[in-house]
Amino acid sequence: MQEKLTAPPAPRRWISLSLLLLFAVVALAVFYALWKPGSVLMTSDDNLGLIAMNQRFIAASPLAHWTGEALWGLPGLSGFHLWSLAMCTLSAKVFMNVYHGLCLGLAAWLLALYLRDKGLRSAACAFGGLVAFWVGTNLTLTYAGHVGKYGLMVFLSLAVFALGRWGKTGKTAWVVVA
Repeated sequence: MQEKLTAPPAPRRWISLSLLLLFAVVALAVFYALWKPGSVLMTSDDNLGLIAMNQRFIAASPLAHWTGEALWGLPGLSGFHLWSLAMCTLSAKVFMNVYHGLCLGLAAWLLALYLRDKGLRSAACAFGGLVAFWVGTNLTLTYAGHVGKYGLMVFLSLAVFALGRWGKTGKTAWVVVA
């Protein structure tokens, strides 16, 4: 038997907003080095020059651009990236400083919502979201330059949350979201 999901009562909405605020505070604390004016988070594969170049590529051709892959000996075509919209709307410096924390916060929030749907208490949901995305290699790989990993974690959390909702409600819309 499947139960119907209704809009959460007001206290539960506040809990969700509080979780999101908690993840934002953690992001501010983790990336405290960026508080100094003029600081930019740099990694090996998404440095400031590369982001500025990608912004020019997207402006010239929003769906894809041609790049010469000299190391491989053949031309490559780079498609539309998940973070292209953010890259187009923000300056390169702002994008570099907010993208990683934004992705980690959103992924943690979606996982916390999934855990909340499973009946866990708010503290357990917050702990689960923080542990899953804010410790270990998720932060240490920032320097290693795996920028695509951050967008992938958001979509992984969204898929887990949507599939959990689909299992609970049986609504096809959640499968489409997943």
